[in-house]
Amino acid sequence: MHITFFTGAGVARESGIKTFEDPEELWRGYRVTEVASIDAWYDNPELCLEFYTERRAQSMVAQPNSAHRAIVAVQRANPAYDIHIITQNIDDLHERSGAQNVLNLHGSIQEVLVESDGESEVANYSQALHTCKPNVVMHGENISQLLPAIGIVEQTDLLIVAGLSLADSAVNTLFEYISGTCQVYNIDTAPIQILNTDVTYIQQVASKGVPELMQKLELI
Repeated sequence: MHITFFTGAGVARESGIKTFEDPEELWRGYRVTEVASIDAWYDNPELCLEFYTERRAQSMVAQPNSAHRAIVAVQRANPAYDIHIITQNIDDLHERSGAQNVLNLHGSIQEVLVESDGESEVANYSQALHTCKPNVVMHGENISQLLPAIGIVEQTDLLIVAGLSLADSAVNTLFEYISGTCQVYNIDTAPIQILNTDVTYIQQVASKGVPELMQKLELI
């Protein structure tokens, strides 16, 4: 059996992480597109670095919540199943909770891109690499992990969408690859509509809805 968890900003928010989902939302008086877009990176990298340094510091003090822990419990309780996590979040809370098979759709705030001889290499963040571009997908950039994510979704028998309150075009593209036999659950206080698919909507925060659903499905 193939199980996929697709997590979004709602899960991160419950751990106290500011998510800046709305491009018009302000950070220190700046719109997010002025500090978190690829154009902004080229125009004012110092300001972008301030924004992402704050995001990194916030994610480092945040702790996994019960949604993260429930997903790990499912992986550990069902070793015969092929269980993946696709997340839009750039924090490392899934990894820190002990999760395996995590695909960071929008990259990781704990990584940077190091330029060498015209090539970019991913490295773990350190103070010495502070001025390198964070390895995150900024507004205006393509999502390099989209094809691997599609491959996971195509094989999925059970899809649990949690905390995904804003669907962009890439996410909608992913949903197009849900198979006709896949069982889909969507957990959020204001769940997005997933078109052309039979979905069970659960109007709850992820930290409550995910563990309760996993118990109901007898996966933990």
